[in-house]
Amino acid sequence: HYYQYTIINNLSSSSQIPAGSILSVELSPGMNFYGAAGVTCGGVWAPFIGPVATVSFPNPISIGGICTATLLVCVDPLASAPFVSTAEFSVQTGFGPNIINNGDFELGNVGFNSNYPLGCLHEGRYQISPGSVNAPLPPCLNYNHRGLDHTPGLGVNYLYADGSENTTWDVWNENVPVTIGQDYSFIAWYNNVSFKNSSSNPRMQFYVNNTPIGSVVDLPMTPDVWVPFSANFTPLASSVTLRIKSITGTAGGNDFGIDDISCYMSNCWGVIFDQFSQEEACSCDPNDKLVNPKGCGPNGNINKNDFIKYTIRFKNTGYSPAHNVLVKDYIDKNLDISTIKILGSSHYITYKQILPDSSLLIYFENIELPDSISDPNGSNGYVTFRIKTKSNLPDGTVILNKAGIYFDNNDVVITNITKNTLFDKPEPDSHFSFEHTCNSTSVFNFYYTGNTPDNATFLWNFGDNAIPQTSTEQNPSEVVFTNVDITNIITLTIYRNGCESTTIDTLIIEDVSCGKNKVLVCHNGHTICISKNALPAHLAHGDCIGS
Repeated sequence: HYYQYTIINNLSSSSQIPAGSILSVELSPGMNFYGAAGVTCGGVWAPFIGPVATVSFPNPISIGGICTATLLVCVDPLASAPFVSTAEFSVQTGFGPNIINNGDFELGNVGFNSNYPLGCLHEGRYQISPGSVNAPLPPCLNYNHRGLDHTPGLGVNYLYADGSENTTWDVWNENVPVTIGQDYSFIAWYNNVSFKNSSSNPRMQFYVNNTPIGSVVDLPMTPDVWVPFSANFTPLASSVTLRIKSITGTAGGNDFGIDDISCYMSNCWGVIFDQFSQEEACSCDPNDKLVNPKGCGPNGNINKNDFIKYTIRFKNTGYSPAHNVLVKDYIDKNLDISTIKILGSSHYITYKQILPDSSLLIYFENIELPDSISDPNGSNGYVTFRIKTKSNLPDGTVILNKAGIYFDNNDVVITNITKNTLFDKPEPDSHFSFEHTCNSTSVFNFYYTGNTPDNATFLWNFGDNAIPQTSTEQNPSEVVFTNVDITNIITLTIYRNGCESTTIDTLIIEDVSCGKNKVLVCHNGHTICISKNALPAHLAHGDCIGS
């Protein structure tokens, strides 16, 4: 199948889209990129990495400009529908110079500060160096990390780190001069650089001074896929310290990269991440409603603070051109009508109107939309807008939305109804830790360390070599493993409010024998080898078996 994505600068009458805009396309399981079939406007495709394809536009897109990017996508014949493709277009809309020094790290380890020491990677250390897609990251080649620079061909260096359990440490910070009362946009790109299953995905948080700004970025276990972050802030002093922290709080997993940090004065609303997600099944109504974020679970759970983006797609299935098209969106009572912003449309919007019942009317007058028989592609249209929920809504608030589409004087066509449900924490957090008991390296206690224990059910799986093999307790204890020096796969799945999350970690039982009828114990923070006959006395005085 050919997938073509079109970027139209049709909402601005006074400014071009700045250079450096990026289009990213991600495919769902069962879909694969076969190749790039073309791109206009001087766009450059980056190498395909997993399910994500990225094209950058190094030149500005002029007023009224149209740019296209075309991909050839194949579908696994054994996979099941729906097949979902998600496109995201990001634009930097700031002005003035970038106030971040060496944000792309091409100058090396200069221009910023870190609580992490520089060194070969283990917990709480970082490196600055070129990446590699199929070999360990230099200069420490004994670590299982992979990754390329965020913009291959334009740069090589980035910061990569093994996250610390100390969530107060700054991975990166810089004190920058700012103008009091001026809006600023901060942008960074993050990457999960571990290619092995690990217990904890990196969770990145941006701070201005000591105040968290913007959403937490939970990096998926898809190594070498760069994830964008943006946030806006208005300083109250003439300088601020910008900080990036890893707030995962565990050492297992939590390996990440940071690149292309920038901060500009804002003349708009910062970095625009316009996203469109399309679901392909065997057949569908050509006039429909899409919502983003779709949310997790059957009720579409999303964060209360998320903007909700709606796309209404329409198609003239009649036998002659439609002269006028009217889209009427029935705005839910729990949405703040004052926050509506039109993000894009296929055709020029004549005008829009908000009725007393909070319905939104969008008029396409003299659109002359062809019929689908004479012009299958030209008969399509869409409009996308975003809106924010009202403040102080309780957990479980349901947001429903639908639209009516009027083609000339024909009967209204009603779209499907979208559904989202609001929560402070919409997705369950399944992170955990474990430790063996002091008296035995084969008996373990497990601890749930996530932040969503409320209304949650727990399913632990310890594997075939454990007694018990499963548990539904929040913090199982005294789990006995019967093997030594064999990797045990531990999984925790949490079900909460219709959504689920799974974390995987590995556990190896230590062989504590050190020869001649002796065993290893931890004594005052040091590993020593003692006689088995002396073990009871050491345990009685607070020592623990094992290194």
